[in-house]
Amino acid sequence: MEWYRCFRSKRKFETPQRKKDNLPPFLQANPDVCSAMQQYGKENLRELSIEMMVEFVHGKIIPLMIAEEIKVPVEEVRGDEETYDEAKRKILRQYGLTSICPSTVYKWMKLLGLLTPQGKSIIMLMGMRSLQQ
Repeated sequence: MEWYRCFRSKRKFETPQRKKDNLPPFLQANPDVCSAMQQYGKENLRELSIEMMVEFVHGKIIPLMIAEEIKVPVEEVRGDEETYDEAKRKILRQYGLTSICPSTVYKWMKLLGLLTPQGKSIIMLMGMRSLQQ
């Protein structure tokens, strides 16, 4: 009945505004990953695609995170596949992930402002406009 009293006094429903962080836990906990993804997107304006970003995440970001986790150089991390896979699973599990697939990277790119809702690169569109002027 509390909702009715509130409605009766103001003649409208009031919904409390909850602050929601738009970024998933992986990106919230790793702001350097966000900036690296945005920088990579800006550097590769013309050919930016989800596949390129997936390769960037799996080829650069994940190995660096694993190297920091187990405190060894990146070259040594890539050498031992078993250690690499176990450390990768451990890091991803911390953030509730089992893998980083293209659909996950697509959602991250949208949240970071690298894609429009139609899936086109915002950065690419901005680059095309500046070239036309």
